[in-house]
Amino acid sequence: MKRIKSIDQVSNMTRVLFFNQYFNREPVIMPCLIDHWPALGKWSPEYFKAEFGDEEVFVSNHDAGKESFMESFLKNEILEMTLGEYVDAMTTMPSSRALREEFEIFKMIPALYDDVCYFSPFSNRETATTDDFYKALWFGPAEYVTGMHADSGHLNLFHLYGHKRILFFGPDQTDFLYEEKMEGSGADEEIPEDVVNFYRDEVRWSRVDALNPDYIQHPLLKNAQYLEGRIAPGDVLYVPDQWWHTVQSEDIAISLSAQFDQQNFLT
Repeated sequence: MKRIKSIDQVSNMTRVLFFNQYFNREPVIMPCLIDHWPALGKWSPEYFKAEFGDEEVFVSNHDAGKESFMESFLKNEILEMTLGEYVDAMTTMPSSRALREEFEIFKMIPALYDDVCYFSPFSNRETATTDDFYKALWFGPAEYVTGMHADSGHLNLFHLYGHKRILFFGPDQTDFLYEEKMEGSGADEEIPEDVVNFYRDEVRWSRVDALNPDYIQHPLLKNAQYLEGRIAPGDVLYVPDQWWHTVQSEDIAISLSAQFDQQNFLT
């Protein structure tokens, strides 16, 4: 693999600059634009345990060193526990277990909207609170890895606690990334049909582990080119449509991903 460059970091991003230079072109890190969110400096494992420890959550399993992201998804290994129990277990359970893409968190805890100012200045109360506005919590231990995948549609990742390393591969690198297909995978036998249909339409999967590349098993990966970056609390990461990416938590990390609201972006 060849590292092309670091992901651009642009402080004081404007709407005009973003749409002229980055939208649908490449990822970019935007520091300091959510400094007004109470969640920044407030959210932590201890905070979630103290304030919402009795809430039931689903802890999923993905070991990027042993299986592909799609394989772990199909296994659907889920532990049900309270948020408090999860926080207590974070330092002892395998680093492959995390609160991954917790869709229901804002329904369970509506007060979190105030903590993130309804995603201002990237969205607003009217849009962010609708059921069809995607938002999800990512809360995992050190060394947790989100496997290589590409999302359908543009996203923002709001980082609030800890640090993460991200590798991005453009859509033109797909031929080197050993894409996996849901078709013929047995997904329809393992997981409810509506869930399978959602992921078939919204996510593309890769078999490679780009953080620990195996060129014997995946020789074409040698030709792949990528961008690399690290995000810290207060950073907002733009994830363009169909860009492949894999993410590693360097310590305990808390992030939110949310649908890209083009109309209200930096207005």
